[in-house]
Amino acid sequence: MNYNFNMRTDLPSGKPERKLTEQSARGEHPVQFPVFLINLDSSKQRLKVSEAQLHAAGVSFERILAVDGRNKPVSEFPTYDEAAAVKYYGRGLSSGEIGCYLSHVKALKQFVKSGQQMALILEDDFLCQPGCWDMMAALEAAISDGKISDWDLINLNQPPKRLYSWLAKIGDNDVSADVLRAFYFPARATTILWSRSGAKSFLAEAQQPICPVDHGFRRRVSENARGLGISPNPFWVTGAASDISEAAPHWKKPRRIGWYRWREVSRQTRCLTLAGWAKYDRSKRDRAMLPQPE
Repeated sequence: MNYNFNMRTDLPSGKPERKLTEQSARGEHPVQFPVFLINLDSSKQRLKVSEAQLHAAGVSFERILAVDGRNKPVSEFPTYDEAAAVKYYGRGLSSGEIGCYLSHVKALKQFVKSGQQMALILEDDFLCQPGCWDMMAALEAAISDGKISDWDLINLNQPPKRLYSWLAKIGDNDVSADVLRAFYFPARATTILWSRSGAKSFLAEAQQPICPVDHGFRRRVSENARGLGISPNPFWVTGAASDISEAAPHWKKPRRIGWYRWREVSRQTRCLTLAGWAKYDRSKRDRAMLPQPE
């Protein structure tokens, strides 16, 4: 039984289609790094679906009890600074958005505490694509062999669409993917592979929520150019409505909508500008490392 998987054809090693075996689709190659699953106590069905996917692949995981920010005043979060959020993001965050951010911080702390060198952090609406665990095993091997280095986090849910460069090809003829350096990191945090150094750096400098967590990741990567992506992406989302960020009583449409829009444009422009310069600088350094003609 074959599975069809569309690949982007604008990449150096892109092919219009790849075929996966039923064995690879079942994910019979468990990874060696720890897996952390963020899940609310009330999201029992999500936990059940997530467990089924992970157990089918033989992948063990540790559940991270999500910070439930729903129906709470933002004043209950001592690390949250409303003024800083408005200055950067253009509006205050909802209590659900703060809870989501702090849930990722909680998972990162647990990862650092484990002493491992890399870890996969999942939100409970992740969806395994056919062959995803084969691809993860190939990615782990490429990192361990030094084929992929100089990275903090890898978005496994959405490939970069702009300002990226090709880094490496992983896998084999049956299961393969392109690893991309994502200077403008995709704004989705469902499935992120973290390095230990990346997690420690984020915890040291970005524990304070001033924007939704996926935009926090983008902000960091735009500044340090240490974010990667994969095409095709090994994971997707189930499509279920967010439990962590739903029921956000604090958030409301800003009264100064012009200010909010201006801050949105300003923030995105800054990220894109930083990402563009990072790509230029990275390309310049890569060219300098190439063998020079005699």
